[in-house]
Amino acid sequence: MKKAGIFLLLALLGSAVFPAPKNDDFSRAIAYYLIGDLELAKKNMDAYFNAHPQPTIKLGFVLLLQNDKWESTKKFRDYLESDHRSLEALTGISLATADMKNSLAIENLNKVLRMNPGYSPAYLCLGNEYFLRNNYPAAEDNFNKSLKYADVPEYNILLAGLYLKTAQGQKALDLMRPLAQATPGNYYYAFMTAKACFLLENYQEMATYINQALNVKPESREALLLKGQYLLKTGELRKAKTLLGKLKFNYYNPEYSLTFAEVLYKLNDRDAEKYLYEVFSQNQWSPGVNKLLGLFQIKKNGNVQNWIDRAILSGQDPQGMQKEFPAKFNFPTYPFSPIFEVKKIQWLGNKRILLAGILQSGEREKLLVLDAASLKTLKSFEYEGTIQEMFSSVKQDKIIFSTTASENEKVYIYTLVPAKDSYALKPVVGYALKMPTIVAAFNDSGTTAYVTDGSLSELAFISPFSTVSAYGRKVGVYPKYPFPVFSYSYANDRWTEIKNQEALRGVPLPALRQYFLVADAYQNNQDIAKLLEKGKIIDITSSEEMKIYFGDSDSNFLLYFSDLKNAFQAWAYDRGSNRATRFDESMFLGDKYYSELEILAFHPEKNEILVLTKDKEKNLFLFNYKSLLYKKLGNGILAARAAPDLASVCLLSERNKYFYFSESYLDVIRFSPYDRKKFNSRRDLNAIVDCSGENSAYFTTYNGELLKLDDAGKFSHQQVSLTGAPYQPSPDQSKVAAFINGRFYVLNWFH
Repeated sequence: MKKAGIFLLLALLGSAVFPAPKNDDFSRAIAYYLIGDLELAKKNMDAYFNAHPQPTIKLGFVLLLQNDKWESTKKFRDYLESDHRSLEALTGISLATADMKNSLAIENLNKVLRMNPGYSPAYLCLGNEYFLRNNYPAAEDNFNKSLKYADVPEYNILLAGLYLKTAQGQKALDLMRPLAQATPGNYYYAFMTAKACFLLENYQEMATYINQALNVKPESREALLLKGQYLLKTGELRKAKTLLGKLKFNYYNPEYSLTFAEVLYKLNDRDAEKYLYEVFSQNQWSPGVNKLLGLFQIKKNGNVQNWIDRAILSGQDPQGMQKEFPAKFNFPTYPFSPIFEVKKIQWLGNKRILLAGILQSGEREKLLVLDAASLKTLKSFEYEGTIQEMFSSVKQDKIIFSTTASENEKVYIYTLVPAKDSYALKPVVGYALKMPTIVAAFNDSGTTAYVTDGSLSELAFISPFSTVSAYGRKVGVYPKYPFPVFSYSYANDRWTEIKNQEALRGVPLPALRQYFLVADAYQNNQDIAKLLEKGKIIDITSSEEMKIYFGDSDSNFLLYFSDLKNAFQAWAYDRGSNRATRFDESMFLGDKYYSELEILAFHPEKNEILVLTKDKEKNLFLFNYKSLLYKKLGNGILAARAAPDLASVCLLSERNKYFYFSESYLDVIRFSPYDRKKFNSRRDLNAIVDCSGENSAYFTTYNGELLKLDDAGKFSHQQVSLTGAPYQPSPDQSKVAAFINGRFYVLNWFH
């Protein structure tokens, strides 16, 4: 009996360690699903379930292939309730839930592999999950394991895709070329081989494989695009234009637009400009389009130097650029630090920068302290979870930040503090805090930090002004503050919950002070109380909505309500007089004009608001809700920005609309005494960066420039616009830290 027991145990262990019997049809079906070929996925899936009938699981995959992931998930979940060890169902539910927020796809796939470490489809799906999450080393490891446990050539297609994504063209070619030669009827082997040749600039060999792919699938848009790229590189521009001109995608394809734009540019075709700006509007830091727009602007006498600078910052080689542009231009080399991903940037004074990000694909997130002049890493730290937000002390010598915990709806909180000539990182509290996010602030001296729930603004200043209790009941947020508030003392590392209501009012969290302003109005003013109670019963999906808007004043707020009948009914509350002044949009729009409004500025000292209609007219109004006087400042407004005291407004109005940009003209309006100046010398302004200074204002253009308008009314180029890239100016505004295409820079900014 003992021997029989030992043999049974060995048999069970063996089934868990060694690969399962081959189910190549199922494995191929999963591979083609991940590639996106649903027809071949269905064909192989049908073959598998015809041989292994499992009606419920099959229906789950049928729904998955129809992109009905919700119903598919339900089918797999129902089946797993009766058979929680089904490898196919666990694989299916992983695929069905992969796109969902907080997806458990990786956890489910690892569960499959704990039950059977030799189950190759789970490795393949796991590799794809890591690939989509930009963890390329983990993706490669799992793709290789899938090939180790199953001789399914189609798995190589996904591994080759990873090699192409990471610019390892030779590896992709060595992997796919033998398969393309051995199986000429397989479209994907030939196509991926052609793509590898293209990456390696091996155009002679590429021709063989792209034609081989098109022989199998003559209508393949991806293969036809690749053929167009081949014709571009080999100088057959007319053929490329004919082919690409007929090619249409049912989604935006940046590779197609950039390829066609380059073909048209080289043919001096007038449509080149349209396609170049299309690509630029979608990705302002595409190295290729910035270079091409620079070459294009030579013919139009535009700011070529700006495009050269942008192209180099986005990754173009300065020496290669020098060969393509006239010698009169500059080709600067910008020092940078290579980083795979930057998630947060925070200056520590004017000489140090704090970065949160990932140095190389597959590594954990880290915190880096960099020297702003040399970009050298002075200190690095690891932390739990994924970073959310950073909050700085007034002196910018201390930082508090939160990270997501593995537990749902919880966060870890850390602080970075100076330590002699360096910095130290330590947890603020030694456990995960039950909050989805946080907001934090420091006292003026930086000796104490304060923390509360980051959902405060969303729940307290937008209807239904409610939160959900621990028992699932809807609870109003007024008049009693519903969230815990904590203080952290840097003197003794003490973490304390503040429960005294008077002490809460002294906490320097702006959103918390705004909350108490509204809470006091709720208790002291019947009109405000009734409105907030009305807002409390508005459902989140209702066509009605109530919001609270705050200006710079700590004694006033604007509560406004919209529904299908009235787009804007507002009450301006003043704490000093405890009065709410009511007005609505008909007072400046008229009775027959319905449009939702965007509040651009609220200045209670002057009893004025600046609003923009959200309809196609884009009308801009300045309205005094005490005198009821109003002034229409313009229409067709692309952008508007008021000075902090509402003494002046800069506005950009649409002059001409083109496919992917609008020409504009600038008005600068001063109200006391009234003066309006129009500036027509630059028609490419598209955003207002700053107009708070008396003698200057700053703008960006659709040509990717940052411009200064001086008091003489002249525009001057400052540097490239950093729109589309994560960036943060230094406290003194002399430098700016920016992350562009895997490169971290510190550039000159404006004062």
